[in-house]
Amino acid sequence: MNHLVTRLTPVLLVVFAVCAVVIRAQPYDDSAVRNFLSPADCAAPCFLGIMPGITAGSTAVEILQTHPWVDAKSIYIGRNSSRPYSWATWEWNGRQPAYLAGGGYLNYANVLDQTVQVIHVRTAFPLGALLLALGKPDKGVLTRFEHIAAYHQVFVMTPLNCRRFWNETSSVQYAAPGAFESRSRDWFFADSYVESWTRRWQYCRR
Repeated sequence: MNHLVTRLTPVLLVVFAVCAVVIRAQPYDDSAVRNFLSPADCAAPCFLGIMPGITAGSTAVEILQTHPWVDAKSIYIGRNSSRPYSWATWEWNGRQPAYLAGGGYLNYANVLDQTVQVIHVRTAFPLGALLLALGKPDKGVLTRFEHIAAYHQVFVMTPLNCRRFWNETSSVQYAAPGAFESRSRDWFFADSYVESWTRRWQYCRR
């Protein structure tokens, strides 16, 4: 028995080595994440044909109501006179791409141009895949609970999970022009993305 194991071990090592080489040789396919971030039917930032700062809130609601991925019955329109905006939430109907998880949210101004200001979408994309597609963030913050990477009009928001940091699924938020500056104040972004890591990484070292 020991003799058989001795003879088979080199063969199995070769087989495992070949499998590892074949797996690593496969090209990285990021087409899904790139199609999501830069759709062919409108200029980014854009989602379902809705562009923050350009698309009117009423038009966005009409798009949701007729979109083949959206469960029209799940759409909820919220209005509150004490807030300067209205909002819409929705769920998917099962025909959406696998990378869309949960549901979505958007809001639009009640005054002035009444355009969509923010679109928030939960995805199944891991943080690492989104950062590879988008590149180095302009700013960011790593808090005790959440990682936020900020780009121009795009924010990648990920629950902080130190054990699977790069593989944790993320939400993506598209914002109208000017939102980057306001969120930089609201979320206390560091002046540089690297600075935010060195200052906050202590939470994952505990």
